[in-house]
Amino acid sequence: MLTKAIEQNKNLFPNKIVLEDENESLTFSEFVSRAKALGTEIAKLGYKNRAVAVEAERSIHSVVGFFAAIYSGNFFMPVDPGTPDLRLQKMIECSMPIAFLSVNDDGIFKNLNPIDIKRAQGLKIDEELLTKVAENHIDIDPCYMIWTSGSTGEPKGVIINHGQACELAFFLKEILEIETDDILGNQSPFYFDGAMKDIFLFGYFGVKLVIIPKKFFALPVNLVEFLNKTQVNVLLWAVSALNILVNSKVLERENLKYVNKVTFAGESMQTSKLNYLRKKINASFTNLYGPSETTVDCAYYKVNRDFSDTEPIPIGRAFPNMELFLVDENHRETFYKGEIVVRGSKISCGYYRDNERTKRAFIQDPRQNFYRDIVYLTGDIAKYNDNGELVFLSRADDQIKHMGSRIELGEIDAAISSMPGIHEGACVYDRENSLIVYFYSGEETSRREIFKFLRGHLPKYMFPNVIKKLDTLPKNRAGKIDRLKLMEIYERDK
Repeated sequence: MLTKAIEQNKNLFPNKIVLEDENESLTFSEFVSRAKALGTEIAKLGYKNRAVAVEAERSIHSVVGFFAAIYSGNFFMPVDPGTPDLRLQKMIECSMPIAFLSVNDDGIFKNLNPIDIKRAQGLKIDEELLTKVAENHIDIDPCYMIWTSGSTGEPKGVIINHGQACELAFFLKEILEIETDDILGNQSPFYFDGAMKDIFLFGYFGVKLVIIPKKFFALPVNLVEFLNKTQVNVLLWAVSALNILVNSKVLERENLKYVNKVTFAGESMQTSKLNYLRKKINASFTNLYGPSETTVDCAYYKVNRDFSDTEPIPIGRAFPNMELFLVDENHRETFYKGEIVVRGSKISCGYYRDNERTKRAFIQDPRQNFYRDIVYLTGDIAKYNDNGELVFLSRADDQIKHMGSRIELGEIDAAISSMPGIHEGACVYDRENSLIVYFYSGEETSRREIFKFLRGHLPKYMFPNVIKKLDTLPKNRAGKIDRLKLMEIYERDK
């Protein structure tokens, strides 16, 4: 169990500084003492396997809150401090938390009688109570819950158990060759599943975790200085964060002195940007793929060859103990192009208190009906390349019927976005007028130049009908391009 691993790490390295944010740092002993003291207070409430809501700030206190929930025999539920009131109300009504852990007095839980995480320093640990809690825990008990909306906009609580969190950490350590003296630079907010890679590598293996202040991502020069100062060498980042390093050209002036392992996830990485990073950073690069419902990541591709700027980066092969296959619209297995289906030990047990949506997404393996074997329908469209590797194309929601042909908008995005001078781009579809609309940011590029470039990459029926340049493309809470906002901009301006 996770608490056992934490205790072992504490005993091995009691004085190792293992957790650091902009304002404070903690040794193993200090971290464990705070988490256990706060965990004792929650355990006294007498609940098991219930949600503990934690204000997810970029702070060591949030991490203390996560592990306090685990020590108490319950699971942690990170909550974005900027969550709108209506969404927060829906989340609370669904999850029914037994406790609210706050970082700020005037934070998201101010009207919910929260427990101040900072108080943990003054609380007493009841070792006997915590030992009893740990003895009654098994690996299928829930460990954390992440809220995701997908294309519906309605929040869904994805439950991940202890065994799955453990496998995530062990497989990442194996695949990425993580060492205990590595230093993780946390970029992903703690209310996104991407941050769980940092959390559990820290928890299971005692890898030092440095929480990068949000302000530095708006000041790339300061970001590089911070990474060098803290000697961060592992970046498990979203594509959008790595794009900041590329688009700002900061690496033309400053080197990342210690970074030697980089992963990218969350959306497709523009190959031209990856090629730039590979020239500027002496590191291994790995593409990670997976929805929240597959315990963050279920596939990986270690970049081991050169790619042209227009060649897509594969999502590669399944994690150990996992399987990926493709199905057509009738859920029949296909070996060319189709929806990605995931099978294996890291498949979530479903959506919290939402049986209807769970049944739609988590189904019996369509290849056999001899015994119960639940798989997850991702809603992602992919194909096999000539090397037999899976390549992500688009979301099923972004698949359209245009001029009699079925098109994945993601293919158009990837093709145009590989053009020199274009920072990022995305398509939306005007169904009423049958128009493909492409938005981009970067250098001013004429329609003629774009079409000339596309002649060698896409059939003419996939060329966009409307092209619009923006200074920056709108992003959603996950840092991905917000196509709904793009559609609003298009409708407003057309």
